[in-house]
Amino acid sequence: MKITIKIDPESLFLVQSILVLKRSIFARTLEEKVNQSMTLELFEMVTKKCFAYSLSRNGKNISFQLKFHLAKLLFDLITNQNKTAFGHYEQNKLEILKNDLHQKLV
Repeated sequence: MKITIKIDPESLFLVQSILVLKRSIFARTLEEKVNQSMTLELFEMVTKKCFAYSLSRNGKNISFQLKFHLAKLLFDLITNQNKTAFGHYEQNKLEILKNDLHQKLV
């Protein structure tokens, strides 16, 4: 099952910065290793979209298709991210993305 979301470029780059921080965590248990594997898969997808957008900046929303488990992981990462790492504007952008993801997941 796949979920399609439209994400604005600023939110996409914010998600990538969250994934960069999450990607560097060392996994010890089986659950952590599975979670890290999914995080790396999501990181690769988001990074490819960031590179593609950087080559042709047009300001339009980017259509993003995710498998259900990756969409749930993205929702969890945005929900549990460090709120002090970003300003109010960035937190608002992530909150809007989180709300869109939640509507698609439910």
